Amino acid sequence: NLNGTRQWKEGTKDLLFERTIIAVEGDRITFDIPVVNALQREYGGAKVYKYVFPERIAFCGVENIYGMCLFDPSVKERNKYIGEYNADENHANNFVYCKAVEHAWVRNVSVEHYDCCVWTTTSSRFITGQALSATNPVSVITGGRRYAYSVWGQMCLFQQCYSSHHRHEFVLGASVAGPNAFVDGRGDMTFASSEPHQRWAAGCLYDNITIKGPDGSLLAVNRGWYGSGHGWSGAQIVFWNCSAPAIMVMQPPTAQNFSIGTSGVIEGQEAKNTCLR
Repeated sequence: NLNGTRQWKEGTKDLLFERTIIAVEGDRITFDIPVVNALQREYGGAKVYKYVFPERIAFCGVENIYGMCLFDPSVKERNKYIGEYNADENHANNFVYCKAVEHAWVRNVSVEHYDCCVWTTTSSRFITGQALSATNPVSVITGGRRYAYSVWGQMCLFQQCYSSHHRHEFVLGASVAGPNAFVDGRGDMTFASSEPHQRWAAGCLYDNITIKGPDGSLLAVNRGWYGSGHGWSGAQIVFWNCSAPAIMVMQPPTAQNFSIGTSGVIEGQEAKNTCLR
């Protein structure tokens, strides 16, 4: 306990993997998609449930749209890097919000002044975001704001996406079951990290992601007491051929994270690594 913050409780951060059983041989079952987290019995094991989800919609998309959010330009704050900026928060925050949807897409969409371009919830899966742009968000530059592409669902792919002036451009939420992938993305003037953000998000590939900015980084670490007690943020996270001012991975219990072929700047000098664990 630190300043009233409580860490995880057993059973409160279960991962819910949605899969299809394609074979049963005795007590062995085979899924259509790998489960990206260890399921040892000594750490709680796993259970298989049959379920239906008739309310979830499918095979739909949003494409070829430009969105601009209206705001009050008289509301200002200051930042040590960019000086005075627009900080009104009495406006819409998310442009596309995937709540209960599968096999859906967001393509060729550009937004300005929104905190988030696309947000996928835990009840969404098989979502593709492609050729997206999120620029000039309007809000206070602080926690809980400016998440350009936020993934809480599974089997989601975001490729060829761009953002500027956000905090967490390519980010995973809490207890994300995975797998997911961010591919060929770029973030400019970044004020925080692209990362699994909190509470054990599992199985994500960051492939050819470039982050630039005063506080930009790629992290897969133990966030400890950050936020409300984030703890280990991610497991089975791979940074592949990525670039950022800082890149850090740590090895969580029972799992692994990787940084392969990445590049960053350490004390003003270019540094490359082939595998940092």
